[in-house]
Amino acid sequence: MSYQKALAFTAVGIGAFLQGCKDDDNNENTDCATVKTYLDLKDGTAEVEQCSGCIADQDVIKDYEITGDDVKDIDYWAKALADAAASDDAAVQALPAKALNACGAVRNAESCKTLGGISNENDPDELIEAIGALSLAGTLPNCPLCVSIDLKDQPACADIKTALKECGYPQANLDDIDCDEDYRCNDVDDYEAIKTGAADDAECKTCLDEAIDGATYADTATGNSKDIAHADFLTLVGYWNECGVQPAASSCTTTLAATDVTLKATLAKVKADTTPDAEAKFNCGVCVAAQNTDTCANLVTAINNCDADNADLGAALACDACSDFDVSGCSACTAEANDGAYTFPAHDAHSGDDAAFVKAFEPFAYCGAAFGDDASAAGQFEFCNDISLTTGNSAAQLGGDLASVDAQCNACVLTHIALHQNGERTCQTYSNALDVCSGANGGTAATHPAC
Repeated sequence: MSYQKALAFTAVGIGAFLQGCKDDDNNENTDCATVKTYLDLKDGTAEVEQCSGCIADQDVIKDYEITGDDVKDIDYWAKALADAAASDDAAVQALPAKALNACGAVRNAESCKTLGGISNENDPDELIEAIGALSLAGTLPNCPLCVSIDLKDQPACADIKTALKECGYPQANLDDIDCDEDYRCNDVDDYEAIKTGAADDAECKTCLDEAIDGATYADTATGNSKDIAHADFLTLVGYWNECGVQPAASSCTTTLAATDVTLKATLAKVKADTTPDAEAKFNCGVCVAAQNTDTCANLVTAINNCDADNADLGAALACDACSDFDVSGCSACTAEANDGAYTFPAHDAHSGDDAAFVKAFEPFAYCGAAFGDDASAAGQFEFCNDISLTTGNSAAQLGGDLASVDAQCNACVLTHIALHQNGERTCQTYSNALDVCSGANGGTAATHPAC
């Protein structure tokens, strides 16, 4: 029986290997301890024959009737794998893992290195299914076999995470498996139906009721996104977040404008849209608001996760309105981001309070004013090219001179000081910012008296 044939199992079959358990905590057998690839029982180059022999001598496996002129111990292993993949019998499914455990196999840190990401899940049974399906998709038969080694008969989420880690699953992906999170609403794709009781999802309803603590979700969610005040709606969405809600595609159809750059503006546009019915508006609102919308770029992603027919609804938002540091040109965006009128801070604003100075630039940054990955790198912009400041080198003097020389240069320098130099206005921070905001495209870098 070929190994390729043993590989031809379903996602359920490959996940079945994870059903095995180590039932001998005092096992001292080390016959399979050097095995690195469990499918062929090799140490990296050659078959570990003592491992094959140990597995072929295990109960049930040793009784296999295998015909042929040259039957080897490894053939018993291949049959155990194939039978586990094809069988619905839990005992048969468990044989490969039991054999590996009995013969002293250890987890290899290469086995699950390229396994796809698992998120929004922490139920042990569903984690096992996910590992099986992803292993099948990535042709990684050694991964579930590795995870099955030393795995408890009824593993908890934490046990599976430990196994994945020891089998080489990347830490970034491990961090996405939160064993303490509640995911009882992660499969819901019609939030309004849960609210009205039209959908029969007892687990999700129970979770929402528990999140509210003192009232049922149905009684609390008396309206829809069209008639719930913004703050109250966000409170409602918070209950969904506590229960692991995920974006439901095709929830939103509303056409957005360039200035709908905040969650509040987006939800207001959805409420005002006369085309969708109340159910669709509620679904769209929950879908978008339940995601991370702390930046305009994240809001666009959230909207597009919810839009219908991949319509790229979020593309309309002008998230980069201030990328050219034109204060007046992006005033519509900054006013929306500031939940009202926005005045660009002067160089001496919030004197003595650097933290307040930094916060004052948040709307400008939200609307696209940004620097490179290395924010301190010189020559990123040309706004301050050829500028020469000669009057003095105090922060007050430099700030006052810049304000009267060039508006974009002034905006670039002050924004850099706020966002990347903790709002500290000194001769040196002005000098650093001038270097960043000048010298691009062959221009002459800005100059000023030495600090």
